[in-house]
Amino acid sequence: MGTRCSRRLRPILALAIALSIPVGATLGGCENYLEESSARTVGEFTDDATIQLIVKRRLIAAEDVRGMRINVEVNKSVVTLTGRVRTENEHKRAIEIAAGVPNVAKVVDQLELP
Repeated sequence: MGTRCSRRLRPILALAIALSIPVGATLGGCENYLEESSARTVGEFTDDATIQLIVKRRLIAAEDVRGMRINVEVNKSVVTLTGRVRTENEHKRAIEIAAGVPNVAKVVDQLELP
């Protein structure tokens, strides 16, 4: 029963994540117009938000990864994964999923094994 329930919730969770990222993109881009700022440009911020959404969605959809337990941060196309994974196979798979997303320059692995 738990497996059916979690499969039903995955699309809802993915939608919730998808709806939360564009709001941040709209509000967070304003600071990037400062001259000589090291902050991301609006385009970079939007690209990073898109990458984050795709990585998270793929992690959640993967049957062999507990995607809700993995945090995804993206800065200038560099993806940082944090959180706990159960096995070395899950660890490798999470990195593989993130690296396979278009426009990802690098994956920083900060995942923890028990």
